[in-house]
Amino acid sequence: MDFSFDYQSVRNNIIRGDLAAADSMLNTVPEGARMAEWHYLRGLVYEKRGWLNEAYHEVRAATQIDPGNTEYAETFQNMNRSRSGYMTKDKSNSKADFCIDCCCNADSCECCCDAGCECCTSSSS
Repeated sequence: MDFSFDYQSVRNNIIRGDLAAADSMLNTVPEGARMAEWHYLRGLVYEKRGWLNEAYHEVRAATQIDPGNTEYAETFQNMNRSRSGYMTKDKSNSKADFCIDCCCNADSCECCCDAGCECCTSSSS
């Protein structure tokens, strides 16, 4: 697909904190032209907004599309470390905590407890 896009302008908007402008620019990219950098920058916008789960999934997509990109890989590793920290803080061993671990840490289980998959319906308390 022949599509040219100014990702540097999106990066500049993110740096300036103009997330609405960055997001608006990203939304102009047709779905078929959304490559690794698009997912990475969308992830950064989500992260700055505090939407950590969405950010994680976008940056993960960027690393899967372009596994050799060290910027994406380092950001993804940092996100994994952060997720590990907030996912393990003050565990009460409740079923809700178990579901969060299951849905957010296992690629094979993304039901988030709504679909009632075996790992989310198991009682850990």
